[in-house]
Amino acid sequence: PVGIVPVPGRNKNQTMVFCGTCGAPLQDGAGFCMQCGTPAGGGGVPPQQQMGPGGWQGGGGGAGAGGLFGMLAGVNKLTIQQQMSLMEAATGTMGCGCCEALNTYKVFDGNTGQPLVFIEEKADLIPRACCAPNHSLLVHFYTTDSRGNKQQPIMTMERPGCPFDKPCVGLAACGECCLQEMTLHEGFVEGDIGSIPKQAVMGSAKVPEMGGFLTPSLEVFDRQGQHLAMVEKSGQCTCLFGGLTEMCCDQPFSVTRKSDGQSIANIIKEKPRGMQNMLQELLSDADTFTLEIIDPSVTPEQKASLLGSLVMLDYMFFERDSDGIKCEGGDPSINFCNFYFMGCIIPCKCEGGGESGEGGGGGGGDGGGF
Repeated sequence: PVGIVPVPGRNKNQTMVFCGTCGAPLQDGAGFCMQCGTPAGGGGVPPQQQMGPGGWQGGGGGAGAGGLFGMLAGVNKLTIQQQMSLMEAATGTMGCGCCEALNTYKVFDGNTGQPLVFIEEKADLIPRACCAPNHSLLVHFYTTDSRGNKQQPIMTMERPGCPFDKPCVGLAACGECCLQEMTLHEGFVEGDIGSIPKQAVMGSAKVPEMGGFLTPSLEVFDRQGQHLAMVEKSGQCTCLFGGLTEMCCDQPFSVTRKSDGQSIANIIKEKPRGMQNMLQELLSDADTFTLEIIDPSVTPEQKASLLGSLVMLDYMFFERDSDGIKCEGGDPSINFCNFYFMGCIIPCKCEGGGESGEGGGGGGGDGGGF
């Protein structure tokens, strides 16, 4: 459904075409609405994959009709399940963390359980092994078949990080080299992280300066760079999260619109349900999230930006190997929770072990310490 009206200043043969669903103007030659994915009467197709300057690739399928925008148009709740790596879980629990697997996620319609999106990380081996979870990476989003197998690329997340692009990520958020950020590109994009051209940007997110102080925060921007929303940790004691608290408590984040402060969505990192999920939570960093849209005016493009922001939150706060219990150097370590301060994440943990008589005869004996 489209609407066609004359445009002042154009001749009688030139008209502006508007989407009949959301009212957004349609781009010339486009076969779908970039806001809601509604077909524009046929004849147009999303841009195909192309090679750009510097060897980057982009545009593979686009996020239009039949892609991400079309899928998200009628969905108000998403369930995101991270897939578990047994080798990563084993090495993380032993404390060495030498096998940092590439993350993969499956996204489902939260109401029907229908698979919608497959998400797959791409990152170099050395930064991933040495700097995770603060390493530079690309995350590709794909459509899926009815069984959740990936099909066509629809969106790419670019996150610059350690060791070269943003070497101080994970420290106090007081300068550009310390601020975590990500950019969302339409279609399939590859290239040098931090230097990929911005022709197909559809949104971005960035940690505010000073990191939200005692509240984990992320600013979300639209494709024009306008401040769309703020994602903040909610609930009691917003500065505490992770560790063993993940076993018994949901970790909620509120999403508020920047223009009027109204709540538009909720993001929840869910606590485990059932014994199998509890063991998975205890031994790995595979998590389950829910993104629930509570404002019906949120567009599919904005939903896509919030989905990318959710993945960013996972890397920022919940990708810490065996964040609850692990064995370090042969001694057990229990992390009760993490304390957030200006972008820094400080574990509040108890470490067991030690030999009596070490250090000139203090308290002696084995014991724990903070």
